[in-house]
Amino acid sequence: VGIGVATGVALGWFAARVTLGSGTSTPSGHSAASHPARSGSDKGSDVSRPSGSTTGASSGTPTPAEETLITEQLSRNELFFGEPGQQAIRRAFVVVVGVGGVGSHAAHMLARAGVGRLRLVDFDNVTLSSLNRHAVATRADVGRPKVEACAAHFADFAPFSTFEAVDRLYEAAAAEDVLAGRPDFVVDAIDDIKTKADLIEDCAARGIPVISALAAGSKADPTRVAIGDLINTVNDPLSLKLRWELRTRWERERAAAGGKPEWGKKKSVETPDDFNVQVVYSYEKIRTGLSNLDGDQIDNPDQFGAMPNMRLRVLPVLGTQPAVFGMACAAHVLTRLADAPFAPRGMEPLSRTFAAKLCEKLRLRERRSHGNEPLKEGYVPVADVLEIAFLVEEVWGCKSAFSGIRMESRKVFELTRFDRSKPALPHNLIFVTREEAAAHDAETAVTGTLPRALLLGDDRAAGSEGDTVTPTLGTLKRVQQRLSTLD
Repeated sequence: VGIGVATGVALGWFAARVTLGSGTSTPSGHSAASHPARSGSDKGSDVSRPSGSTTGASSGTPTPAEETLITEQLSRNELFFGEPGQQAIRRAFVVVVGVGGVGSHAAHMLARAGVGRLRLVDFDNVTLSSLNRHAVATRADVGRPKVEACAAHFADFAPFSTFEAVDRLYEAAAAEDVLAGRPDFVVDAIDDIKTKADLIEDCAARGIPVISALAAGSKADPTRVAIGDLINTVNDPLSLKLRWELRTRWERERAAAGGKPEWGKKKSVETPDDFNVQVVYSYEKIRTGLSNLDGDQIDNPDQFGAMPNMRLRVLPVLGTQPAVFGMACAAHVLTRLADAPFAPRGMEPLSRTFAAKLCEKLRLRERRSHGNEPLKEGYVPVADVLEIAFLVEEVWGCKSAFSGIRMESRKVFELTRFDRSKPALPHNLIFVTREEAAAHDAETAVTGTLPRALLLGDDRAAGSEGDTVTPTLGTLKRVQQRLSTLD
């Protein structure tokens, strides 16, 4: 009976809270429900509006009756994370920048999971064409700012959380406002390269963890969506442009600070330490291209688009794919907030056929270069197919251990011993191009063990920065350290 009374009281409180808070207050004091729908032609006028609006819970502590209902609503999450993990989520402050197809789904699940404070940032309005992929928007929301639509809908099912609607374009000048308050996490769902790079850099400068969503358009296969480091992405044009943009900025900063620019450096430009940006992406190949412009768009491009210089050609989007991306972002954030992270598969699984070919090449190299063959006295077993698949995927990231060249290039890759005096087992195998393997084998054939640079501790005995085959001393030390962890 007591529980029934408490639940009834809490339900009454929630109904009152939704009635009072379901409209998002705007800077002029009007609720979002009464805010006039804005047409696409006036989107640009709100790009620089700095103020935001807040929907949802007041600052007061919930009563025991209120807390009973909140606990029941979030009970499945608490069973999953445990009480400490769920309480950490309820205390968390997350910023979602971009609440279109991907961002709205990420924000939606963060809200349903009970994140205590969500700041939603976007300058765009809901359109009819966005209803095929938006998480919560309806026809009644068309013309309304996306952030206000999201905040109002979220408050309907989570009035105990606070939702800040910031109707603003993210740019470097907006960082102080958008990232104010020490957020626990940021979700980057921006589709513009320069502003995406701005947000990643601004988060890095403040020590705020960020998960960045890449291109969900023109793809359909949910089984090929992965979470990994920006350096490891494949079949994603947006990631190529983002890597170039970030690397260009960092090189300029380094040169301005008196460091040596690395524009001409052709090796090790994509080592795992170059980026520390976690991304959600799909390694599925793009299915379709951008749409064609019609006559009016060609003749009057300034009359179209949400902002000046914005791309007008539209990328086809299957609505399920942005949802998968958004859910992946939310899962990444929630598990880290609750201190229960998972270890994602960051790239396309290596085919067993390719691993078997590498294994056969390794055995052939062992016979020819080391006289190590089965049924012969002194034979030492070599790594098997499963160990090789693990090495290539998990240890070397499907890239050359020396140069960082990707497996998707036209180079032929092989496995060879790092230390010639040790057997071809996982803790002594490097994944490199055929040219790099030949050069390394020639070097270690002279020393009988490791490359001269490592034995002497002298970079002059290693390759130079213009050498695309012989690694530098720093690269050799990094490889040696990684192999030692396996040993």
